Amino acid sequence: AKAEAELQAAMLQAAIRSKPTGITIDLLDATRLKPLLEQAEREGIPITVFDSEPPADLPMTSIGANFCQQAQITAQRLANLLGGQGEVAIMRGVPTAPNHAIRAECQRKLFANYPGIKVVASPADNDNVETAQQLALATMQQHPQLKGWVVSDAGGGIGVPMRIWTGSRRA
Repeated sequence: AKAEAELQAAMLQAAIRSKPTGITIDLLDATRLKPLLEQAEREGIPITVFDSEPPADLPMTSIGANFCQQAQITAQRLANLLGGQGEVAIMRGVPTAPNHAIRAECQRKLFANYPGIKVVASPADNDNVETAQQLALATMQQHPQLKGWVVSDAGGGIGVPMRIWTGSRRA
C-alpha cells in the first residue's frame, strides 16, 4: 500500500519465515534489505529482483530495464522541447530505490550537457501520487519560471501531471 522500506522489510521477513519456493521483489532500499536477501539465500529461497537492481555483490536473478537509458530518453525529450533552455525539476521517487536513484542521476547528468538548462529542484515523492502532487505544487510555486519536469517513478508520473492538469500551477 505504501512504498516504505521498513514496511517492505517486514513483508520480506514474513515471506522468508513462510518458507516459500521463491520470492520476487522490487527493492525500495537494496542496502537496507541486503541482510534479508542474504538470509533468504542462506535458506535456499531463490529471489528474483524485478524493475530494480540487486545489491552488486549478491548474484541473483534480475529482470528489469536499462534505467539510465529510460532516464536519458525522457530528459533528452524535455531538453529538446525546451530548446536546451529553462528551469526543470526532477521528481525522484523513493531515494533509496536503486531504479529511481539511477533514473534521477542519469536525468541530472543529461541536463548537465545543456548549459541553458538548470535543475532547480529534485523533490522525492516516495512513489506516492498525492505526495507527488503536493511537492509539484510547492516546487512550481517556489520556481515560477519552471518549464518542465521529468520523473523517476510511477507516483511522480501520475502526480506531477495531475497537479499541472488541474490548473494548480497558478495556485
